[in-house]
Amino acid sequence: MKRTLVKTCRLVCAGVLALAISTAFLPCAMAAGVSASTEMEAFGEERAEALAESISEAVFETFTDETLVTPYEYVPYGDLTVLSGCSAEELEALLKDSGLEGLGSCYAEKEQTHGINALFLISVAQLESGFGKSKLAQNCNNLGGIKNGNNGYMEFPTKQDCVDYQATLLRDDYLDENGKYFEGKTTKDVSQSYCGGSESWYTQVESLMRTNFEKIMEMREAS
Repeated sequence: MKRTLVKTCRLVCAGVLALAISTAFLPCAMAAGVSASTEMEAFGEERAEALAESISEAVFETFTDETLVTPYEYVPYGDLTVLSGCSAEELEALLKDSGLEGLGSCYAEKEQTHGINALFLISVAQLESGFGKSKLAQNCNNLGGIKNGNNGYMEFPTKQDCVDYQATLLRDDYLDENGKYFEGKTTKDVSQSYCGGSESWYTQVESLMRTNFEKIMEMREAS
């Protein structure tokens, strides 16, 4: 997509420059009593396009794909539907040596398919499951402390199934403006119905999100 954006910008730039070259002849053409198109033909359309293309290439060679995309920055109590853009490998590094190890690619996928920040999903799982080592996580693959509505907790065939269920639940019911538990798009907003507005819950999730984000930044700087 980024390459398409650059190519499109180049074409637009080339078109604008070609137009500018053609209109530069307009005053002289009018004074001589001939049309601008005749003057343009005299200059040569191919030469004009070649010049425009060379200029646009010179302009764009100073840009990279990164300059066209605003990188994600962690914002305390920010919009949880803003994607982190972290790779599966980066997310997996956050889960190493924990009970959540091996789920990095799953979290990366759910971020893209469900439109929910992967760092948020991971931080909730780390808090609710004791980094994947709680009895509920180990015996029931329940990483989010998700209740079944009968004073008990849900069981999942795999941890991946739990991640998918929780991502869907949070995105559709808590973060969608039409969701039945929607209060807003921050951790504090989600907490209102997810855990009775517990300040301890949303501040701990925020702390984990910040820590995870800083670890990702450190890994990127070191690479």
